[in-house]
Amino acid sequence: MLFLGFAYSICLLTTPAEIEEQVTALSYGHKGEFDYLAYLHASYLFDDIPLETNLETNESPVSPPSTPKYPSEIINAFDMTFTYRFVPDKPVTKISEQVEVKAVLDKPEVGPEEVILVPTTDLTGDFTVSFFMNASDLASSPTTTIKANVYTTVETDTGPVFESFTQSLAIQSKGPLLEVSRDLTNTQRASFG
Repeated sequence: MLFLGFAYSICLLTTPAEIEEQVTALSYGHKGEFDYLAYLHASYLFDDIPLETNLETNESPVSPPSTPKYPSEIINAFDMTFTYRFVPDKPVTKISEQVEVKAVLDKPEVGPEEVILVPTTDLTGDFTVSFFMNASDLASSPTTTIKANVYTTVETDTGPVFESFTQSLAIQSKGPLLEVSRDLTNTQRASFG
């Protein structure tokens, strides 16, 4: 018994202590941006004129100071884009994405109606997809939520990383006005490993 106790204490003294350290293999960010132009109905005064900011500047869309409101009677359509960037903290082997953009129109009399604006599409790297919404469709729904769903696969030295990112944009019909949410950009940080 004494011999077993002595042998056990020798094992404890000679066994190296294990130190466990968490190492992050990859830190990254998802960045999504909606942007849009509101087009007026063609008229003898204005023809077909988009309501837009200065095209000379090549800047990212900036959230306006208040919720933009557009009279639904004179707006024909919204020409919209969604831009996505995957921003890793170190180089990666390959980035591929799948994106789908859909609108959910809240129809109180029949329930929500889902409309596919951009069908599931395979892309690589940073991308921009374009889509279109009729103002009359938006005016017929108290709330329309546009959702961009991105599924990203990143190949790294330590293996693949599978990520998802969703960004939403709400458009509300309030009487004769269409109100577009100010939240045009979304950034989400994450890490792997």
